[in-house]
Amino acid sequence: MPFIVTLHPTETVDIQVEETDSLDELYAALNARIPDEFAINDIWPSQNRGRARRTGTREMTIEGRSDLATSIPEGWQALSIRAE
Repeated sequence: MPFIVTLHPTETVDIQVEETDSLDELYAALNARIPDEFAINDIWPSQNRGRARRTGTREMTIEGRSDLATSIPEGWQALSIRAE
């Protein structure tokens, strides 16, 4: 039985910024340095840095659940699986 697998990318980037006076300024400075198609998912105010994760999802079809572990491309993670 075929299954549809929804995947999301696991790629992250660390972002370092200059010292700021407030969390709002830190958040704005981090957002200004985020590459396209990324969103902030962690902030370390005491270190003036954050981490952003690539956004988006894609789907793929597998023939059986036993194919799941070997079918997911590197840099991607399964979010859900459903019967086709």
